[in-house]
Amino acid sequence: MSDTRSPSFTALEALALAGIVVLFVVLCLTNVNFPGLFYDETIDAVPTVQMLTGQPVESLRGSGLWLGPVFVPLMVSDYVGTVNTLLLLPFLAAFGPQPIAFRLMTMLVGMAALLLYYAFTREFLGRPAALITALLLAVHPSYVFWSRQGIYLSSTMTVAAGGSLWALFRWHRRRQWRWLLLGGFFLGLGISAKFLFLWFILALTGAYWLVVGIPRLWRRDVRGFCRALFYDLSPGQLLAGGLAWCAGASLFIIYNLQTQGTFHVLFDNVGTTSYGVSNLNFLDNFLTQLHHLRTVLEGSFFWFIGGPYANPIYPAAFVAALVLLFVLTLGPFRDHWRRFLFLFTIFGVMLVESCFTISGLWETHLLVFLPLPQMMMALCLVLLTREGLRWARQREWGWLRPAALTGAALVLIALVGTDVWVDAQYHRDLPLTGGYSRFSDAIHEVVAYLDARNDPHPVAMDWGLSTTIYVLTWGRIQPVEIFEHQPEPSPDFYEKLRAHMQDPATLYLFNSGDVVVYDRFPQWEAMVKELGKTIILEKTFKQRDGDPIFNILRAE
Repeated sequence: MSDTRSPSFTALEALALAGIVVLFVVLCLTNVNFPGLFYDETIDAVPTVQMLTGQPVESLRGSGLWLGPVFVPLMVSDYVGTVNTLLLLPFLAAFGPQPIAFRLMTMLVGMAALLLYYAFTREFLGRPAALITALLLAVHPSYVFWSRQGIYLSSTMTVAAGGSLWALFRWHRRRQWRWLLLGGFFLGLGISAKFLFLWFILALTGAYWLVVGIPRLWRRDVRGFCRALFYDLSPGQLLAGGLAWCAGASLFIIYNLQTQGTFHVLFDNVGTTSYGVSNLNFLDNFLTQLHHLRTVLEGSFFWFIGGPYANPIYPAAFVAALVLLFVLTLGPFRDHWRRFLFLFTIFGVMLVESCFTISGLWETHLLVFLPLPQMMMALCLVLLTREGLRWARQREWGWLRPAALTGAALVLIALVGTDVWVDAQYHRDLPLTGGYSRFSDAIHEVVAYLDARNDPHPVAMDWGLSTTIYVLTWGRIQPVEIFEHQPEPSPDFYEKLRAHMQDPATLYLFNSGDVVVYDRFPQWEAMVKELGKTIILEKTFKQRDGDPIFNILRAE
């Protein structure tokens, strides 16, 4: 694989990479105000707003650190750190509580991950494979649209994954301490972003042991195998790398030293999770994750935008690439076998790990897999082209050289073209739908209405309302949640509801239709009748297709 460093090629490479980045930015920021801000996009921003406005900062389980006069919370949930909370500070300060503030930040995170993966792939697989990988990633619908709304996916994990691969590979080749420390920090940062990043750390470890350690054992180099178990690090290097990891994972570590919250959740959900997923049912979970992987590869997840639309050739192209890579790297390109095995092991181990969860089995968890499929597809395309060119030289078939290059170009055009078509269809739908269900931009109308009413404490009777309203009003409106996160309300719910019923001006916020998560309307309606009051429909908000999704009610 050529790694030519001539000035002309370097200039062309830089121009190509710049074009890829611009394409990614355009695809991300087009229609940036749609869909509406989602609850999980804004939940990380509640402490951000509080820090910027000087309000008391809420913290999970009371955990946090005082940095001078500022209290910094550590986690937004027991397995999600406040990395996004802190990254949002300059963006919310500059733009205020607008979709551009959230999505510009996450787009830049996605761009950073793209560049870090490019840097790693360039050194690991060569420049042609790196450029193809970057192009495939920049237009891929799952990467584009999840980068737009990356907070609710903890997309900072992609930066941690790409950065750690690049830094640690540089350490492997150059043995310069700064790369070891940077790689360790990135691996820790991923854990601070989301505990799910443990999948990547374990998979990376397994890949290193398989590619580096097992061949030593095969050669009966027991001492070398034992060194590989510690990543070929001396005690001093292992300590330094561990300290760098602790620095990156500091949010997670300090939080659990203070509360042990992550471990409580882990042990509570180790058998069957609160979402009903059995970690003992591996086969069904594996089949579910294979289906989810197909959804991610074809880009058909985004029902809340429109469509859904799909790139039907992508899953088949990925499977074909895997088969061809096994043939090519065990045959004419044996020097690439370990590289392919390394990537495939990370991917395969994470796929198995994804069958075990402390929450649910969701497509969004698979964002951390990208761009491993694109890297392997790019490697396959480069090796196939090289094999065609080799045959052309050996057999002196002049027609085969342009045929090989044209074939590779057509395959790349087909993959990129169908992805761009899917992106375009979603972007066409975005201003028409404004987002469906709890992603609807109708939430912004709800916020404007409540802001105009100047009622600081409406009562949220369902999930998905309070944090978005709080953040978009800069904390002026602070809904009171009383619905309870359980199928049936407790006696405490009825006591709180009865207390709020004493004021006839109280506004009650309800989800409607398929947006309903915890249906408390029957209990609310029953208490209204019990107290001899009348239901007043204050306002109904509809998504753009006319379906009502939010209601504001009163009881007087």
